[in-house]
Amino acid sequence: MDVKPNYTGFYQKGGSFVNLYANLKDMIYPQKYRVLFYAEEIKLKGLSWIMDSPKWIYIPPPKFIISANPNIINVKAGEQKSIELQVKSSQGFQPQVIFFTDTSQIPPFIKIDFTYKKLKIPSIGEATTPLTIYTTGDAIRYPYTAIISADFSFPSQQFYGNRKIIIPTENVTIQSTVTVIIQDPSTFIDVINDFWSKAGGFINFVYLAGVAAASWIFTTYIKKRKR
Repeated sequence: MDVKPNYTGFYQKGGSFVNLYANLKDMIYPQKYRVLFYAEEIKLKGLSWIMDSPKWIYIPPPKFIISANPNIINVKAGEQKSIELQVKSSQGFQPQVIFFTDTSQIPPFIKIDFTYKKLKIPSIGEATTPLTIYTTGDAIRYPYTAIISADFSFPSQQFYGNRKIIIPTENVTIQSTVTVIIQDPSTFIDVINDFWSKAGGFINFVYLAGVAAASWIFTTYIKKRKR
């Protein structure tokens, strides 16, 4: 859109930086954009071409969030429980996400497993994956805080000036915590109570329906006998 050859107005006397200018009006005032600076040096005698470029500069910088729902989990020794792990990024960006934990900091009686260890966040900026926590029967009963990490990465890209510029992969790592509270394993009474809490309502319904049906049949039978 705009080329200024041999421009020298950016030099700062006594400074170690330069000022460059771009008119956002010519770009229809974008709300989000990125900038790439690169430098080239050509040595004509040896025909060597030196090129240097940093990474993309995102304006405004993208934001990344990782969160567990819920972030406090009560799980009984020898059992497992699953929760939802949610990741968010600024809309318009589509980074890849890799989940991991530091296994050296996790006791052997706890195992954390991601259903999808690798995701690509869509342009809407949100994605989820189930996270399952396993415990052994001999797990020590105490609260434990696990650190969940998500590595957001933008794949390497190519940009063409006078020559091809390869921009390396960019990575951003975000962390969150999940508190695991290990409780005593279920007793026989706990199993019965849990079964009744789930099936008791249905059993009561079937029982009352059966009583009503039996009463109706018996009443009908008595009326027929009287006739």
